[in-house]
Amino acid sequence: MYFCRNLYTSPSIKAKRKKIMWKLRTGRPQPVIYVIALAQNSDLFEIYHSGLLKQKYYRKKENRPYIVGLAAGYGQAVSLVTDILEDVFARTGGYDVKEYFKRKK
Repeated sequence: MYFCRNLYTSPSIKAKRKKIMWKLRTGRPQPVIYVIALAQNSDLFEIYHSGLLKQKYYRKKENRPYIVGLAAGYGQAVSLVTDILEDVFARTGGYDVKEYFKRKK
C-alpha cells in the first residue's frame, strides 16, 4: 500500500498516525481503523475497513491502494472525506481529486 505524503487523519487518531501506518503495513489487526483511498475506478474515494487490506488481492502491486486518509470509525471516515473534498475544492476550484493527489505524490 502507498500512503499520501500529507495524510489526512481524524482528530482522535492524529497522535497515533505513525503507529497505525506501521500496523497497516505489517498486517496487525486494528478493529476501529478505516482507510480512505483513491478509487481505482471512476469514483473519487473508497472507504475500507483496515481488516480488508489483509487479503491477498491487496498484496499485488497493481492492486495496492493509494491511501489518503485514516479514521477511527466509519462515521469519522465519511466526515474526513467531506473535509478532503472541501480542501481540494478550496485549493483547485474543482473536484478532480485524482489529479490533485497525483501532484502531491
